[in-house]
Amino acid sequence: MALLEVQNIKKSFGKNEVLKGISFELNKGEVLAIIGSSGSGKTTLLRCLNYLEVPDDGKIVVDGENVFNSEKKNEYTEANIRDLRLHFGLVFQSFNLFPQYTVLDNIMLAPKLKIKEGIKNKTISTHEKGEELNRVRRKAEGLLDMVGLSNKLEAYPFQLSGGQQQRVAIARALALEPDILCFDEPTSALDPELTVEVLRVIKDLKKTGKTMVIVTHEMEFAKSVSDRVIYMRDGIIEAQGTPTEVFDNPENEHLKQFLNSGKAI
Repeated sequence: MALLEVQNIKKSFGKNEVLKGISFELNKGEVLAIIGSSGSGKTTLLRCLNYLEVPDDGKIVVDGENVFNSEKKNEYTEANIRDLRLHFGLVFQSFNLFPQYTVLDNIMLAPKLKIKEGIKNKTISTHEKGEELNRVRRKAEGLLDMVGLSNKLEAYPFQLSGGQQQRVAIARALALEPDILCFDEPTSALDPELTVEVLRVIKDLKKTGKTMVIVTHEMEFAKSVSDRVIYMRDGIIEAQGTPTEVFDNPENEHLKQFLNSGKAI
């Protein structure tokens, strides 16, 4: 059974129909790259997966659990949505770190809020609080070591390069141990030399078996890291397949034009 099943997801903003029925599956440990021109619906799709936007129609299933069903969308409470979001981690193209917090605190913030909520709901006792906080700190320090920033845990975002900030953002997204890690153009705000260090971290994550969905304009990177590729155009999936099928032997005419247009750079 697929880890992620996306079934007929639709999303409109007013009269603008951005997603016109998106369906795909992703197995555990696979990396899916999503490519396409600006305005094709790629980012909106990621935002729907992460509950930053609520789809108008469709279903999303993660590991057999129905995490979104448009027929029941009016029944979801804020608490439900917070829990369902835990299935996905999202790394934004503009980092979105909290400038008032240190690197370590940025990574620990969401897990600490989860502990606070657990105490409120009495799923975590006040006696367990200290032990849980120590566990969260150890986890955060381990993630910083994994992305090569163990010497920056007390630094603030303004003291870091763009590439370092994005690596912190990746560590933060991993802190709650999501089933699926999503990237929205993770290198678009970076200079070429900083892009390399971020792409290296993502490739290292692939080696650990992390399931990922990556919206990217880096075609060579998409070809090297992904197991499957989706090409989106005008709110639909126009082509999909292995990297070889999509990049080396494209059959869809719009995909051919996209790859040859200079937009796929």
